[in-house]
Amino acid sequence: MAKDRRWLMFVVGMALYQAAEFTMGTYTGVRLSKEFDMIHLFNIAIDGVRMLSVLQVINTLMVVFLTFLLTRITAGLKEKYVVFFGLLIYVTGYGVMATANSITLLVPIMVVVTIGELVATPLLSAREVDLIPDDKQASYLSFSGLSFQFAQLVAGFALTLGGFVSAFYISVYIIVLGVIGVLFVSISLYHRKHQKTNPEATSRI
Repeated sequence: MAKDRRWLMFVVGMALYQAAEFTMGTYTGVRLSKEFDMIHLFNIAIDGVRMLSVLQVINTLMVVFLTFLLTRITAGLKEKYVVFFGLLIYVTGYGVMATANSITLLVPIMVVVTIGELVATPLLSAREVDLIPDDKQASYLSFSGLSFQFAQLVAGFALTLGGFVSAFYISVYIIVLGVIGVLFVSISLYHRKHQKTNPEATSRI
């Protein structure tokens, strides 16, 4: 497995793009608690902490109610482009969210980010299986679990870095690492060499 560069690239790529979402609970959450100006919506006071909760609720509701619909809408599109642009929207949205302080900006960004996540993630999960040898599934999947810890580390570093630089640079940090992750994932899944060595996967792409 250590010699499987394509799998290593995939795991690192997942960690880098997933870190974008994790920063919402670390850096973005802390920043909103300090910088978000309280507003009143339907006589309910919404501060930075509650704003973060609102965004998480929007994300959860969209995942529950729109996953099937968005999957059907994108079914006729070329898979690799759906995955690439879906993940690109995902990481860019979370990066921009790191600097946003307005509810009129944060809510639409979360909607767009979740759409990107919903169109890409099911395809990504299905295609991941093509990279795993049938006789080594346990070890490969166990190793892929490390991407979660690595993503948390990258997101946590953004919080530490935020003590020294402005939100703009944290946003750039999130987007740049996220885009690198998206490229890694796309190359590992859809590179020509992979298609040649996996004829069945090629026929489905």
